[in-house]
Amino acid sequence: MTRPLRWLLAGPWDWNHYEEASANALQRLGQTVVPFRWSSFFEGLGGRVERKWTIVGPSTRRMNAAMRRAIRESEPDVVLVWRGTHVLAQTLAVARSARRVLISYNNDDPFSPAYSTGPLHYRRTWQLFRRTIPDYDIHLVYRPINVGEMRAAGAREVHILPPYFVPEIDERVPLTPEDREAYGCDIVFIGHYEPDGRFNTLKTLVDAGVRVRLFGTNWPAGTLERLRIGKGPVQPLRGADYRKALCAASMALCFLSRLNRDVYTRRIFEITACGTLLMSERTPELERWFADGREAVFFSSPTELVSRVHALLTMPEMIDDIAAAGHARVHADGHSVDGRMEHLLSIVEPRFATPGKVHAVPG
Repeated sequence: MTRPLRWLLAGPWDWNHYEEASANALQRLGQTVVPFRWSSFFEGLGGRVERKWTIVGPSTRRMNAAMRRAIRESEPDVVLVWRGTHVLAQTLAVARSARRVLISYNNDDPFSPAYSTGPLHYRRTWQLFRRTIPDYDIHLVYRPINVGEMRAAGAREVHILPPYFVPEIDERVPLTPEDREAYGCDIVFIGHYEPDGRFNTLKTLVDAGVRVRLFGTNWPAGTLERLRIGKGPVQPLRGADYRKALCAASMALCFLSRLNRDVYTRRIFEITACGTLLMSERTPELERWFADGREAVFFSSPTELVSRVHALLTMPEMIDDIAAAGHARVHADGHSVDGRMEHLLSIVEPRFATPGKVHAVPG
């Protein structure tokens, strides 16, 4: 075991389950974490334009200058950059100096073909980040397909850091009668819209008589009316309301983003950590983590989904058993943010095993 390390964790800090949860886990593991939050640099019209369109303008330059000052003043052992779309090469040069270890973590997919063929701001999103890939000592990627792509783009060292649940957030919550009225259903989907067939899959469930609730972002106007499950826009759910909706449903549905070429997603761990049955699109990766039909339930087509949902609704005790087994599995296998940060420490600490010396970076 090396001495406790000092980390500077730089990122937007927009969501408590990303940078904040990781910082808290590192601190529970005995590390010191200095936050650098850059969202405030992109306020106002100009800042929002720079952030959306990945433009190097005054806001981006001020943010990078402040990040360089934070690195010099806090003197961290490790600089962890979370989704560094606006971090400039000269900032990374400061971060790598004085024997610091520079790490990038990205939960999105910078090599997805959808980013090169989508709207213009999509096509610009990763332009700065891709140019700086060789500047990092370590890249942490979310999905297996990115490992080879990172290496081909010049990454020195690449590791997979999968998603996780946050123990202090993702847990079973008590429900009032009003909560059950607002959120109770056979199956809930909470997530964004993509034109990947998920609307048609939800319609197939509704047409088969399954009680469906839908929450999320970017759904087209009229979605609830077309599904015949409500009126008005599809509403996002966050915080306590998100957990209540998961806990009030008999099952929770998980679609995988084609935009990000996902083979798993953070929701699979949030759902199971909340003690709700996970009903997800099938992938080999998920089948390695959960026993199908015992710890989660998988499907490969809308027809199979409807069949499995109908069968489970006739056996509520099996729903409870699968949900409980899935909950036990994610805890036993260390899929929490603490488990992921332990894995990160196992990658980083060997570089500090010899006092005063950073080990050579593998090529």
